[in-house]
Amino acid sequence: SATVDFFWEDRKDILVPNSATLPAVTSIPAGYVNKGRVKNHGYEIQLKWQDKKGDFFYSISPSVTFARNKIVERLEVEPLYPWLPTTGHGVGQPFGYEFFEFYNEGTEERYKAKYGADMPDQKINLKYGDAVFVDLNGDGEIDKNDTRAIGYTDTPELNYSLNLYFKYKGFDFSMLWIAADHVNRFLSTYYRDQFGSTNNSALVQWVADNSWTVDNQDAILPRISFDNRTHNNADSQIWLVNTAYGRLKNMEIGYTFYKPKRLSFFNSIRLYATGQNLLTFTSFKGNDPEAEGGHYERGVRYPLTRVYNFGVKVNF
Repeated sequence: SATVDFFWEDRKDILVPNSATLPAVTSIPAGYVNKGRVKNHGYEIQLKWQDKKGDFFYSISPSVTFARNKIVERLEVEPLYPWLPTTGHGVGQPFGYEFFEFYNEGTEERYKAKYGADMPDQKINLKYGDAVFVDLNGDGEIDKNDTRAIGYTDTPELNYSLNLYFKYKGFDFSMLWIAADHVNRFLSTYYRDQFGSTNNSALVQWVADNSWTVDNQDAILPRISFDNRTHNNADSQIWLVNTAYGRLKNMEIGYTFYKPKRLSFFNSIRLYATGQNLLTFTSFKGNDPEAEGGHYERGVRYPLTRVYNFGVKVNF
């Protein structure tokens, strides 16, 4: 069997702030107007195949879901550069600096060789291991006009699942795999603000292991320091991690004794074992890829727990 659904949505008159339309000097408070518009489209495909060969029964059921949205209209201040507006991107699209490399010997020469211009003023006293960002507008300095859309949102565009089941006489087995792709998360607070805003918090081990040092110059995070921390921790490609994953969500195996001879007063006795969150495949090792990036106001998810259960089911 197969089920295929397509959807297309055009939502208009969404409430959006009107602050962009007010004069710079005014006593009129900002409000909301019905000037937003978002288009959303996607599909969902569910397949299932089941068959029986003698005493052997099996079922395979994969599915895939795709959904993408785009802001078509909203009130924004007229941008200086075409890469600045959120219109034309997805809802929740992350913006940040384009990362070049961590400052080291020869960074200036490598930047000029790639972009044909001198390395821009990063507005800090650069030290080895500090982040170097790309000057998008070519004015020779890094500021808010050099931020652009980077990566995907924290809502996966693609979701997959696979259900497997088979049974042979008294033996049965099932498993569920799930996966997500086209998804990024901004790491924040516990990951990005090393030692906390008041310098009295513990350092996350994953951050310590992946930060730039003289002995770890292939690191994915900038050096850990109190100076230049604001610059290094700015929204950029550094802190936007790929959280695509595949996971063995559930697996169960069991055996059923029908009308056991020595216990004939039972209709059946089933022995089974189950496991949850047994395997996870992802490039992000800092936490559960489904968890939030670390916002204080949203809470930080405790590392995912692997669970095993063993049981007996008796029918009279």
